[in-house]
Amino acid sequence: MLKTRSLLITIIVFSTILGLMALMGCGPSKEKQQMSGFLSEYNQAVKAYTELSKKADTNGISEMKTKVDSFMSRWSDLKMEMAAEITPQDLNQLDDEFKMITKKYQSISTTT
Repeated sequence: MLKTRSLLITIIVFSTILGLMALMGCGPSKEKQQMSGFLSEYNQAVKAYTELSKKADTNGISEMKTKVDSFMSRWSDLKMEMAAEITPQDLNQLDDEFKMITKKYQSISTTT
């Protein structure tokens, strides 16, 4: 009886430790969060560009165009830098999101 109880406690302790390790490893990586934050800022810049385009603010449009273009050029550097740190599936998902934002920007910039 004592031996069975000791074995049961050992199994429970190891299961708890393995469960905690699995939970800690399942969150989004720091790199993915960084890239998601970058895309969020990029999306905000495109939205600001859109608003300025609607108002026909030429000075604001030129400043925001420069900012958006810098986001576009930094994306390829960031993508190469983080490629080894995140999964290919996550990288493809983030790249698809970048392409959608860029497509939105390009459709707006051709009309202004």
